[in-house]
Amino acid sequence: MALSNFTSNALFNVTKAVEPLVSGDKWDNLRDRFFNKAALITADKTPYKLVAEHAAYKLRYYAPANGVKAHKVPLLFVCPLAVNTFVYDLHPDKSVVNFFTQQGVAVYLIEWSAPTRRQQDDGFKEYICDYMHTIIGRVREHSGSQDVSLHGWSMGGIFALLYTAWQKDAHIKNLIIFASPINSYMAGGIAQLYPALSYVFKALKRTTGLHPTQLPRSMLYSTGRQNAISFKLVDPVGLIKGHINMFKKIENRDNVASHATIGAFLNDMTAYPGGILRDMMMQVWLENPLGKGYFDLAGQRVHLHDISSNLLAIAGRDDGIVGANALRPLGALINSSDASFFIIPGGHVGIMSSDYSAEHCWPQVVAWLKERS
Repeated sequence: MALSNFTSNALFNVTKAVEPLVSGDKWDNLRDRFFNKAALITADKTPYKLVAEHAAYKLRYYAPANGVKAHKVPLLFVCPLAVNTFVYDLHPDKSVVNFFTQQGVAVYLIEWSAPTRRQQDDGFKEYICDYMHTIIGRVREHSGSQDVSLHGWSMGGIFALLYTAWQKDAHIKNLIIFASPINSYMAGGIAQLYPALSYVFKALKRTTGLHPTQLPRSMLYSTGRQNAISFKLVDPVGLIKGHINMFKKIENRDNVASHATIGAFLNDMTAYPGGILRDMMMQVWLENPLGKGYFDLAGQRVHLHDISSNLLAIAGRDDGIVGANALRPLGALINSSDASFFIIPGGHVGIMSSDYSAEHCWPQVVAWLKERS
C-alpha cells in the first residue's frame, strides 16, 4: 500500500473513532477539512476574462466595478512562479483583486502555467524579455493605456523591476514591490550563509574552472511537490501553529475554510524551470548583484538606476524568507523622485493575504495609486 493511501486510511479511522466525541458543526467541519476540502475552499471566485493565453501563462482581466470612477492607469499583478493565484483571491471578503476592482482599478493578473517540456530550461531571459514583454504589450492594447502600474510580490517583484530597467520604460508609471530580495545578503536566516557560499564557489571556479551555474538547466528543474515542501520547511513552526489554531476553532466554519484555502494554496504549487532556479538561486541569492544595483540579463548588464517609476516597497515584519532589510535598499538604488518604503505585520504570504493587509495595507496602496494615476 502506498504511504499516502496508508496515511489517508489511518486518518479516516481516527476521525471515525472520535466521531462520537465530536458532534454537530465541529464534526462536519473536521470531516470536510480532511475528506471534502473542495467544499471549504473559497479562493478564485472573482469573475474574470482571459485576454491572452500562451503555453507559459494566462493573462486574466478583472474589470472595475460598475458605477465606480475608474482609474486611468491599469494595474498588472506579476505573480511569482511556482505559486498558484489563490493568494490574490482568497475569499470574497479578503480578495485583493476584488478589492482593487471595487476601487475602480482595472486589474490584470499573470497566471503562470506549469512549464511544459519545451519550457523546462527557461530562465529570466525568457520570462522577462519574452513573456513579460508580450504580456505588458497586451495589457496596453486591451486597456488603451500606455501607462501601466506593476505589482510584484517576491520573485514577481524581481521580474517587474528587471523588466522596467531592461526596457528603460518610462511608461511603467508605478511599481509596487512586496517582499522581493533586493539585497539578498540582508534577508536574515539562511541568507547569512550566502556570502560564504558565493566565496567558496568563486574559489572553486578559480582553481578548477567549475561553478554551479555551469550545471545543465535540466538538473536544476524542481517539481511542484518539491517546491511545496521547501516552502513549508521555511516556517515549520508557523505551519504547526496554523493547524493548532484550526483545531481550537473547529466549530467556526469560516476559520476552517480559511485554513483549507491556505492549505490548497501551499499544496498546489507548480514546478520551477531549471533556468529560473539557476538564475534565482545562483545569481539573485548567492551573487547578490541586485544589492549592488545591477543584473546581467539577456547578454547585457541591466541597471536599477534606469528605473524612474514611482515606487512603493512593502516588507513583512515577520517575513522569514525575505526580511525587511533585504528590500529596504531598493529606493536608493533606483532613479525615482517618489519612493516610499513601509514595514507591515505579517510573513511572506501574510502580507498578501492577512486580515491586517485587507483592512489597512490595501486601502493605503489604492490611495497611493490614485494620487499617481
